[in-house]
Amino acid sequence: MIMQRVLDLMADFSEYPFQFDTDAVHAFFASCQQESQTIVVTGQEDTVFSLDTAILDCGVMEPFDAENWIKVSCPNIQTIFHIENLKISSNLQILNHEDQFFFENCFPGYLKQLFHFENFQKAKDQFSEKNIQVIEKAFLLNHGHDHIYGHFLTEIFPKITIVDMAYRMGFRFPVVIGNQTPEYCEKLFRIVLPDIEIIRIPAGGLEIKQCFLPSHPPLYLMNKAQMHAFDRAVAANCGHQNERLRLLVCRSQIQNSYRQIENWGEIEALAKNYGFTIFTPGDHSLEEQIDHFARADIIVGEYSSALHNSLFSGPAKVISLNWINHVQQAICYSRRQPLTIIMPEDGTAILAPTNAYSEPVPYRVKLSSLKNALDHAIRNN
Repeated sequence: MIMQRVLDLMADFSEYPFQFDTDAVHAFFASCQQESQTIVVTGQEDTVFSLDTAILDCGVMEPFDAENWIKVSCPNIQTIFHIENLKISSNLQILNHEDQFFFENCFPGYLKQLFHFENFQKAKDQFSEKNIQVIEKAFLLNHGHDHIYGHFLTEIFPKITIVDMAYRMGFRFPVVIGNQTPEYCEKLFRIVLPDIEIIRIPAGGLEIKQCFLPSHPPLYLMNKAQMHAFDRAVAANCGHQNERLRLLVCRSQIQNSYRQIENWGEIEALAKNYGFTIFTPGDHSLEEQIDHFARADIIVGEYSSALHNSLFSGPAKVISLNWINHVQQAICYSRRQPLTIIMPEDGTAILAPTNAYSEPVPYRVKLSSLKNALDHAIRNN
């Protein structure tokens, strides 16, 4: 037993861009204490960078206020929570814990609003103590909003590094995901950790006797440990790294969007003149998406989940159209990517509707502004 522990602690973490207390993390996963506990994996980083941001055609910044702006600070401290006897519904709604401290740290706050929606309530109603399945130990990374690619990338996927740590130490607990979790979630996990064990929650619900929950990046600002997940995905898909790209990210295949760029054809024509590749991520495999964004020097696209793929890029220059909130700012800060935001031509951003809508809201992007942004990006490349 002692020899096995020595072998476990000899796991190779040499390529990790951060340090952590291997002995303490090993002891945390090995503990059989019948109580909830936490451990800090990575501490606050010393270096603070400023985000190089430009905003064009902003007009009146209503309805933006201070909450929409990244207040640059040190990236977060990463924690793992150990929760006893966690019961969850098929769509990952936690059912039996009154203590919300771990919830606030492990999942984004907007989830509480979603729990009142019909699909969450239906999954809760289907939960049955008689039919519930029980497993001893597992990681819970996902939450019930993982069907939106950008939310999965920014809120869930970075946690896979914690699972990788545990696996290297010999603690191969399964990762629990929802009954309706999209296939891309499994695939991205397996790109980083090919031998990962994944369990989907049955319709009747699941109880995890000892559940490990990695913390959520607050304000979407990621530390080196969380960014390592994306670096590992890039390393697993390093295609023609010397063939650099300029990407125009296209969302033309997205159906039922609440917004639509009227002069997208003009934007494509301008981008082609600058040597851009027109790239629709949804038409390509995850491996191809990662490869293209990893090779990109300049990325242009409408604010969206597709543009959040710049998490797989190096210090590329990002030009975001129709800025909505601070998430792309946080991504660019975490990746050290200069960010230019081009508002709609009339200066009014098209925000996500609070109620149902019958048709998308059209807007235009001023081509002269985009041309200026492209000239600046190329000049400083």
